[in-house]
Amino acid sequence: MDEPPATAEIDSHEEVGKGHGRVEVRRASVCRDVEWLRERHPGWPGLAATGKVEAVRMPTGGRKTVETRYYATSAELSAERFGRAVRSHWSIENADAARPTCTGCWT
Repeated sequence: MDEPPATAEIDSHEEVGKGHGRVEVRRASVCRDVEWLRERHPGWPGLAATGKVEAVRMPTGGRKTVETRYYATSAELSAERFGRAVRSHWSIENADAARPTCTGCWT
């Protein structure tokens, strides 16, 4: 993925959580300087910002893992609100994945 210009202002927010036998550090970053990206991708109408979420998980007695996800968005959110929106989305996805599926059982 292309990086924003070195002069771009990037808003960042970090949260630390404990649970499920691990410590997790989540770093959300938002860059609203996207004109350079609009020029390269004119088919992305409404692009307002790009975002990045890095999750560092440190399980008790386990191996540290790092996961980085990138986003393009039409919403102009602070890094804190962006991080919460991403986390909220994944909690819904995880709940859907855990729900039993069967044809015709939801009426």
